[in-house]
Amino acid sequence: NCSDKSKKYLPKGLVSSSPEALEREKTFREAEGRNQAFLDSVMMHANQPTSRDQLEYKKREGDQYRFESDGDHSKIQSVLKSCIRDWSAEGAREREQCYSPIINACVKYVKKGGRVLVPGSGLGR
Repeated sequence: NCSDKSKKYLPKGLVSSSPEALEREKTFREAEGRNQAFLDSVMMHANQPTSRDQLEYKKREGDQYRFESDGDHSKIQSVLKSCIRDWSAEGAREREQCYSPIINACVKYVKKGGRVLVPGSGLGR
């Protein structure tokens, strides 16, 4: 696997085959798979090629075409930042700073059961 190939370039002192290191590597590989599935889902919903599409293209055509551009990276970075801000514990502080004034204004000015139009509601939080 890729990790075994990479290990041959590391100093021997950094390569460990202890049970703890192997378990940590397994955990990282599982997280890597979940992260890739998430990113592929984002790309699929944006009607963009997924990692599988890119691999299939490379098998057919070689490495002649690059799917990503600086603009694509910027869009992906923006979506991931929004995901972190809106859905993770790490984003709680920023979420509080961004949304509390709006929520407080809604509580103050919108009657119970009233409706609020939220243009560009992003991830729908």
